[in-house]
Amino acid sequence: MLKQLDQTKSPLFRLAESAILLLCLSVLALRCLYTESPHVTVHNPIAPLGSDALSLILTSILIFAAFAWLMLSLSSQNFIYRKTGIEIPLLLFFMAGLTAIFAASNKRIAINDLAAITAAIITAILLIQILDSTARIKILLITIVALGIVNTYQCADQFFNANQQMIEAYEYDPDIQLYQQGIEPDTLQHFLYEHRIYSKDIRGFFTTSNSAGAFAILAIFATIALLTEKIRNRKHSPSASANIAICSLALFANAAGLALTQSKGAISAAVIGITMFAAFLICPRWLKTHRKKILIAAIAAIVIAAAAIIFYGTTHARLPGGNSMLVRWQYWQAATKMYASHPFTGVGGGNFASYYTHYKIPAALETVRDPHNFILSLLTQYGPVGLIAFCACFVVVLCKSIFCQPAENLTSDTTTSKNFSVLAALAMFFILITLMLIRPVFTSDYLGEDPSGKLSAIIVLYGFPAGVFVLIYSFLWIAEKATATLSISECFGSVAGAAIFSAICAVAIASCIDFAIFEPAVMMTFWSAIAICAAITNAKTQKPPVTLQLTTPKRLLVAVVSLTAIWAYCSFSVVPTINSSQKSQRAMRDHSMAVQLLAGAAQADPLNPAPLNMLSKTYLAQYQQTGETQPDLLTKAAKCFTKAAELDSANFKYYEKLTEVHELLAEATYETKGPDIQKAYEYAIEAVKRYPGSARLHVELALYAERLEKIDVAIEHYANAVRIEDEYRQMFKLMYPDRKKIVSRLTGGKYGFAKEKIGQLTDRAD
Repeated sequence: MLKQLDQTKSPLFRLAESAILLLCLSVLALRCLYTESPHVTVHNPIAPLGSDALSLILTSILIFAAFAWLMLSLSSQNFIYRKTGIEIPLLLFFMAGLTAIFAASNKRIAINDLAAITAAIITAILLIQILDSTARIKILLITIVALGIVNTYQCADQFFNANQQMIEAYEYDPDIQLYQQGIEPDTLQHFLYEHRIYSKDIRGFFTTSNSAGAFAILAIFATIALLTEKIRNRKHSPSASANIAICSLALFANAAGLALTQSKGAISAAVIGITMFAAFLICPRWLKTHRKKILIAAIAAIVIAAAAIIFYGTTHARLPGGNSMLVRWQYWQAATKMYASHPFTGVGGGNFASYYTHYKIPAALETVRDPHNFILSLLTQYGPVGLIAFCACFVVVLCKSIFCQPAENLTSDTTTSKNFSVLAALAMFFILITLMLIRPVFTSDYLGEDPSGKLSAIIVLYGFPAGVFVLIYSFLWIAEKATATLSISECFGSVAGAAIFSAICAVAIASCIDFAIFEPAVMMTFWSAIAICAAITNAKTQKPPVTLQLTTPKRLLVAVVSLTAIWAYCSFSVVPTINSSQKSQRAMRDHSMAVQLLAGAAQADPLNPAPLNMLSKTYLAQYQQTGETQPDLLTKAAKCFTKAAELDSANFKYYEKLTEVHELLAEATYETKGPDIQKAYEYAIEAVKRYPGSARLHVELALYAERLEKIDVAIEHYANAVRIEDEYRQMFKLMYPDRKKIVSRLTGGKYGFAKEKIGQLTDRAD
């Protein structure tokens, strides 16, 4: 029941909120300085867990933090909650995600992907509740700024040193590098790997330069928010000039980081964001007066731009720009076909990669895990409801910022300079501990055997980034101390809010040609920026939070529902993923127990095909090691691959592996046309259904068809292989006109072989 109750938080509750904020800041710092890849299971033998499990741990910490805040609120005398407008869209997105899980091919990835995105949005809601003072907002902002400069440091190291060392290491012994990457020489994968190395991608601690650029955008506008606050409140600080200089240098450093990434998409989006911010600085009153018309014009401009892009793409079969825009149009074409096949539910979160080969343009060089457009990514994986709900989660905050009515009487902040310093010091301490003690566990870098070499590696890999963070953070802390006691409205005003607003829009624009918004570090920072924007808006309007005096039965009901949700999350996501990952990692270190451990990993997570895939490969390796004298190992491998195919039925790779296993079984029993060849043929058909644009798979299918005397089928698939290879070669020439030699996807002379077979079999059929 809603009443006019005491809306002040108790000192103990505020202390608990500060602890939760410190936890969120530590997770943010770790994510920003750790290359996190939740959908690509990277098995580093040194690491205690696989990359998917490590990412899920960070996601879970955020969910548990929100749960802890809720339980603390329920235990308080009054339940104080600030409405965000995100709640209903988040619920709709979550329901769309649950529906998509049932439609997903790989349900493990779908569950964990939904958890990751939901956790980021929940974190925004949590931070909106916590960011009720200038001190807390400042600490979050200076953390983002400092992390941005640490990434600039990493980008500079890659630009001046690391990338060149990588090239030299590759040129010293290419074969070792290719073997470690699992790449065969003189293949398209070899060519693309070399292209990535020699392109000298500057990506900081992120997976791509585009993601690093998107994070730099957020750091730049966070710095602008602090800088404008310094200029606005210079009369409150005796050392205003020095503080302005510190923020200006931080702005330059983060801008340098963006420039180093050389990401055209991120730089263009940053320019648009700066233009928006400049427009606010130049004519704020005019913008406020005509905000409805401007919003309508902006929506119309988005629709017109989208229509123009679609028209250009359909008429030119590409987007304007270089090869990067050409391949994006190929991704988008495949994504639209994917959506057309799954118009209501999507294919499930994180399942784009499994389905992409079904719709991939045959001539396209690359196979990707994301369409490089956040709208298409959500549409294809979560359906239209998921897309609309996700966008509504941040658009509603932006609209509140645009249309809010400032209060006449602004309340002051109760934060003292001492409280700010204590909280800032604790934040720096916990982040430092995270970077020096927890980050090494997540990265699990090989430090060498020599003690002096290990020490040097620790200093370079962990000490330098942590030291840069502490140095920058300390300077910003000193610069922000003077105005930390002002109220949020007095301190930041509309200009800082406009800077954060522009950052959110810029990252959304950049993510229209990339997946940066879904990279965990960028995603968490993005939703943190949304929380800051909402906090500034709330302070401006002075709208009080909802204060409820819940009865004991109602408190128990909310607690039981929340505990049930946490139990379900742990049971279906956290526990199976971590247990399975732990056993898989142990199997990589203990080869003598690999079969038992991988079997246990598969049993621990019955929704995950990855342990079964590893177990099958282990059986195949043992078969080769025993001199191909134990065909029962092949039978076991076939069973595991069959089960993996059931758990990820859209993925062509398991069917291709089943084809190989049954070919080996046929060889072991000296079959030429027996049941194993028939099964290999059937699985080859299934593989081609899931990857119709693969010339290699068509050749393999044609070979089996020929052995089974299905001549017409063999001719058809040999012809398909030649057609696909011809289309690919035309695309290769278009993308790399200066390269004289075409890198064929049909290696080993299979292209000429397929052409010869068409002629031979056609004559034979006649």
